[in-house]
Amino acid sequence: MANWSNLRLIVTGSPNDVALFRRAAGAREGRVDTAKSSIFTAEMEYGEGGDLNANRARVFRRVFRTASYLFQAANDDYREHFAAVSRRFPTLAFVLVWSDPNVDSHGSYLLRRGRSRAWEVPPRTRGNIFKKHYRAAGFVDAQGKVDFDAEGTYDVDSEVFVEMMDVAERHWDEVVVDWLTKQRSRAAGSKGQ
Repeated sequence: MANWSNLRLIVTGSPNDVALFRRAAGAREGRVDTAKSSIFTAEMEYGEGGDLNANRARVFRRVFRTASYLFQAANDDYREHFAAVSRRFPTLAFVLVWSDPNVDSHGSYLLRRGRSRAWEVPPRTRGNIFKKHYRAAGFVDAQGKVDFDAEGTYDVDSEVFVEMMDVAERHWDEVVVDWLTKQRSRAAGSKGQ
């Protein structure tokens, strides 16, 4: 039996560079057909709970653009694959977010020019997110004991895992902005010479 993980790829850079990536990805928005993609592979197209999907590009920090892709994977986080992709697109910053509920592991990789850095959501943060959502759903009693077996916990768990992915995605925001801003300044400086 496969160990399914939820994955989210976030690609950030100049509007033109992100547009080039989105064309190579095979879809600007909606379901991605990997037969039309030079980025995603066939095993990334279908997941246990959802298929590979492209979200609409959005503005990031007023200057940059971000494109995101959601998919699931069985027994792989594709870090090496996307590190290689990042070499093909050296002006873009890639954040690959994972959520593996089977082993309570949630985090992200920052990928740039073939190199990667990893970060995992700390246990205390994971615990606080779980408690917040379980308390809001009414699954925590007056003594603070969580009822993990209550009916409806599946939906709450889904909310928890999405928030953990959001936390893992945002972890790299300042590093990405700093790197892209320096890159943009160097490019502007070289044009002025």
